[in-house]
Amino acid sequence: MDLVSINPATLEELGRVPVADAAEVERKIAALRGRLPAPPIEARVALVRRAAERMRADAAGLAELMTREQGKPI
Repeated sequence: MDLVSINPATLEELGRVPVADAAEVERKIAALRGRLPAPPIEARVALVRRAAERMRADAAGLAELMTREQGKPI
């Protein structure tokens, strides 16, 4: 099953994202647990900072997508 993002103003399909129920997520977590050690906090902080940088770099594109999902102008 997919979550479908639709512009309510035009009914244009903007994209799809696969959806998993809680049981499926738990099964996947259990299957992965113990396979790889958790990265150190410094590495996790660096990942979050990189994600924030990418979001800031594409703020205009993200704003456009968010407004299309809401069916509103920027």
